Amino acid sequence: MALGIGPGDEVLVPAFTFVASANVVARLGARPVFVDVHPEELVVTPEEISRRLTPRTRAVIAVHLFGLPCRVDELVDLCAPRGVAVVEDCAQAAFARLGARPVGSLGLLGAFSFFPTKNLGGLGDGGALTCADEALGAKLARLREHGGRARDDYPEVGGNFRLDTLQAAALEVKLRHAPGWQAARREVATRYAALFSRAGLGAPGDERLGLPPCPAGREPGWSMYVIQAARRDELRAHLQARGVGTGVYYARPLHLQPCFAPDAPGPGALPAAERAAGRVLALPCYPGLTTAEQERVVEAIAELLLG
Repeated sequence: MALGIGPGDEVLVPAFTFVASANVVARLGARPVFVDVHPEELVVTPEEISRRLTPRTRAVIAVHLFGLPCRVDELVDLCAPRGVAVVEDCAQAAFARLGARPVGSLGLLGAFSFFPTKNLGGLGDGGALTCADEALGAKLARLREHGGRARDDYPEVGGNFRLDTLQAAALEVKLRHAPGWQAARREVATRYAALFSRAGLGAPGDERLGLPPCPAGREPGWSMYVIQAARRDELRAHLQARGVGTGVYYARPLHLQPCFAPDAPGPGALPAAERAAGRVLALPCYPGLTTAEQERVVEAIAELLLG
């Protein structure tokens, strides 16, 4: 809304992400153009984005999926000379970093979620924006308050997008504990990698089980620990029978969702996103997860995949 995007405009969106990343485009009457993702990292790449840019492209939504930062610095270098805004979707990536910089500080805008399951979660729905432009930031503040500059002065149409005071109070307290919780998430992710290696699973090119990558210079937020498994549904049922909870994010890519069907390509058009939808499985990952619990998860996975 703040960027003035509307009918006739296009916004590039990853095909493999939560539906909200594209809904914000479609609700304004603009067209989300779905882009395939990296097959292991599951985030968009500058190479794929460059192939999709057209004169109608107004913005790119760079989703740091499952807490892994995409190469948003390169996206900015690609898009800024063309007047295309880069909006960082940091909903799953609080505390993630690209080099020395935190996500949300590289694009023109950054969007964070404080949903209770996130790294920094409130007591209910909530979120925040970061902005690199003072004038745009002032406009965002107006839109948040029904488009008003002051009481009874509304030069534009906005909405009620404020963070509830109760949520802010809870987040202020939790923020003091966030560094310790984030360190614990990193420890969980590091331990999983070591345990899978010890079990003989997850090496590069292992089609049975792919581990979440951690590319040099990109520090994930580890909001989730998402593996890729060729026998995903069978593995999920196997783990459930042994008392291990899992999640599938996401079982259908956005270009195959009915709500986007009229303007989206059909099956087979974005193969990496479609392949990921049939393979991804989120394992338990949170501060307080013990070594013994992680060992039980990995042992159960090895039991099925290694026979």
